[in-house]
Amino acid sequence: MRRPSVVTASCCAALQIACSIDITAGDSPSEIDEGILAALAEYQSFAKINNAPFASQIAANDVNVFASAPGYASIHPDSTSTAVVFPTGTLLVRQVLGSDGSVAELTLMAKGPLSADPEVGDWLYGITDPDGVPLVGSAGSAELGQMPECHSCHVARAACGYVFGVAEADQ
Repeated sequence: MRRPSVVTASCCAALQIACSIDITAGDSPSEIDEGILAALAEYQSFAKINNAPFASQIAANDVNVFASAPGYASIHPDSTSTAVVFPTGTLLVRQVLGSDGSVAELTLMAKGPLSADPEVGDWLYGITDPDGVPLVGSAGSAELGQMPECHSCHVARAACGYVFGVAEADQ
């Protein structure tokens, strides 16, 4: 299993710049999953996009959003297009907060290698517990990787890089 190097993780934390997932086109799905989870461990060092928790558009929870790549803050839910291109290895993480304000789970989008999931711009998805352990779905498998249940919303955002962004008022 490959992991981000100490130098890479330190640079991400110190500079709050793109911290990429260590994945390539030749990696197996399990190697990609391992790379995503290794990078997820560092998500709190990514740029926090919102200034305070805000209401999720898809659930009755407040969320915080972190992005490993620059440019995510320029995309808003009402945007109709963007010039931002997210490189392979980009990781977007939402802390989904419980009613007490603590982190209940993490949802994530990871920009996979070319052909990882062409229908949604090669984005892979995940749902984990607060410690980054993938939740188990109804089919008995980890909620990580190609998640067709995420496609219906994200495919409609193709002109915005398949992402929704954070409203300017919440940044």
